[in-house]
Amino acid sequence: GIVVEGSVVGDKVEVTAQVIDKVGNPSPEASDSALVDTGDAPAPSVELLGDSNNDGIYNSTELGADGTVTAKVTLASGTVEGDRIIITDTNGNV
Repeated sequence: GIVVEGSVVGDKVEVTAQVIDKVGNPSPEASDSALVDTGDAPAPSVELLGDSNNDGIYNSTELGADGTVTAKVTLASGTVEGDRIIITDTNGNV
């Protein structure tokens, strides 16, 4: 394989390939292109719900029936189809 590096976000990387056999017969050319996007994805916002007295501490009446806390995750403007969101809890569970 050959590594083709993009340089600047928004630059277009183009690759063209052709095979020439051992007697010199060329194949038709094939090509593809893509834009370079190395920028950070837009950050989502996270809001923990249910802390009714807004003290930053969940007491037994503010927890869910199974001892859980509900988090509301809102995707930022600029998030597009194909982007992935990974939600991880304090214990590293995804």
